Amino acid sequence: MKRLALALLLLAALPAQAQSVLNRGNGAEPDSLDPAQAGSVMETNILGDMMVGLTTLDAAARPIPGIAERWEVSADGLIWTFHLRKARWSDGRPVTADNFVSAWRRLLDPKTAARGAQLLWVIQNARAVTAGKKPVTELGVTAANPSLLKIRLEHPAPYLPELLTLPAALPLPPNPSFKPGAYISNGPYLLKAWQPNDHITLAKNPAFYDAGTVKIDIVNYFPTSDSQAAEVPRYEVGNSSVERARTTTPRATAASSAFSSSTRSNRKMTMSMVFFARAIASTTGATPSSGWMISFTSTWASSRSTPPRRALRDRA
Repeated sequence: MKRLALALLLLAALPAQAQSVLNRGNGAEPDSLDPAQAGSVMETNILGDMMVGLTTLDAAARPIPGIAERWEVSADGLIWTFHLRKARWSDGRPVTADNFVSAWRRLLDPKTAARGAQLLWVIQNARAVTAGKKPVTELGVTAANPSLLKIRLEHPAPYLPELLTLPAALPLPPNPSFKPGAYISNGPYLLKAWQPNDHITLAKNPAFYDAGTVKIDIVNYFPTSDSQAAEVPRYEVGNSSVERARTTTPRATAASSAFSSSTRSNRKMTMSMVFFARAIASTTGATPSSGWMISFTSTWASSRSTPPRRALRDRA
């Protein structure tokens, strides 16, 4: 009895586990968190923390399996078959192949006037759909069943796994909303708050299929028109942790350091240049050099202190 009482006393004396928080300068205020309208680095950074497409990026900005756990390519390079893992939206509904089909049809529908529509022109009939020459139902993407997505291309595109990491290729749940409290996501974080011109707050998504690898609990994005100049005063007063996460766990501290070095190396090129390069690739069939294919990693990808459980051997 005395031992039990002593054990309870010791447990009560232990400090509560603090949440790890990352405060990030993020350039200008984002215009929209609708994947169809995302066209800037600022929006891509945030969407990369909230949403996952068929493929995603590792800490070195290389495409790896995302919602698709594996895929095959036909001998002529025109038909890609993606096998979806068991993943759920933050409201508990499963992520299905139809979520990709409907999202891409919406993106390419001329009524949407999506900023990134040209990024999917590599898909059969996509350009004609955007021009209003063909209905969205003729887009070369079909859901064979809830976990099997088939994409037919206009021409071979070996860079497709990287292209599918962009916001334009993200899935959407039925009747999507892009406001805090109503935004349903399938990625590592949930949109908790958006105070225009002040901050955007994301919180860890417990429904995320790989939640065990998410080491940072809260991410705050701050608009900083001059990121380098703004980060110094924020850091000095304790409001910015772009170089470190405020946490009591050494593991998360190491994670923030990995994030810092990764983002510095990956942001040598603006997202507009990447979009431009991929747009050229999707319309001409040319494969850009690796220098043109630089992408930006999310907090989740950059902060993992252990490799993702998604094995690279699953890739076709």
